[in-house]
Amino acid sequence: MITVKEMPPREKFELAEQNLAMVRRAARAFVHDHLGPAAVQEMENRWQEGTVASPDGASSAEQYEAAYANLMHTGRTAYGFVREKLGEEGVEQFGQAEANALIEDNASLALWMLALIRAFMPGRAFKMTAEQFAYKFQWLTPFTVAELSEQRTVYDIPACKILDYPGTDDLCHVACQRVYPRWIADQFKVKAVFEPHGKACTLTATPLY
Repeated sequence: MITVKEMPPREKFELAEQNLAMVRRAARAFVHDHLGPAAVQEMENRWQEGTVASPDGASSAEQYEAAYANLMHTGRTAYGFVREKLGEEGVEQFGQAEANALIEDNASLALWMLALIRAFMPGRAFKMTAEQFAYKFQWLTPFTVAELSEQRTVYDIPACKILDYPGTDDLCHVACQRVYPRWIADQFKVKAVFEPHGKACTLTATPLY
């Protein structure tokens, strides 16, 4: 097992909040474009019904758990709403809209520099990306890094945190296993393959160049 620097609860909270804002923004835009403003209000009413607030004086860890619960509620409600109104084709289109939102939110000078490194040292660029993932995705679920090289990285997820919440199948099968790989392939030039087994999962990443 590869040792990875542990992400502090405060940073997990901030990333959960950022992703919550991204999902809400993408869902509002998608529903508005396909169903109109009245449908956006209907979806937001459903969001409001299940949103939780952090208690007064909450620790960073407690704030993270509240933000994560709100993200799960928001995501499953958005996917359920889109499926109800637009069917499976709508769910697929919404997944692509989420992938586009991730790409837009993560455009930065750092990615430009990574592309420059990739041009001259592709193996090193892939390993740098894999190391970044090993830190940055700690907010999403606990995992360990079983293998890390310039050709392949394997992440073992013993019990996915997403599936601790009821009604999150779409977040697992669509958002995580299909939306994230599209984003990762487009922006980082990395192929991400998920192999779920129950609540556990293995993610294998390899370079696309």
